[in-house]
Amino acid sequence: MHIRLSGLARRFDDALTALREALRLFGIPLPQSAVDLQAASEAETREVSSNLRGRRIAELVDAPAATDPIVQMLIGLIADSMSSAG
Repeated sequence: MHIRLSGLARRFDDALTALREALRLFGIPLPQSAVDLQAASEAETREVSSNLRGRRIAELVDAPAATDPIVQMLIGLIADSMSSAG
């Protein structure tokens, strides 16, 4: 809720801080510096092929939705923060 309200109030730094804290509580720390963010992004990009497990990106639209309530909540948090960003 804090993420969404901060975004609506155009307080994007507050929304990002709230998102960082929420994800940290679930063991998902976001990089703090631009250098760390770049390194993390590059590492995740290298994992894409492995995570696709031979599927094409276009096929993911037909993949089953996440059913784990924690995963669903985390996806919602991230989606809310992205929509709040404008």
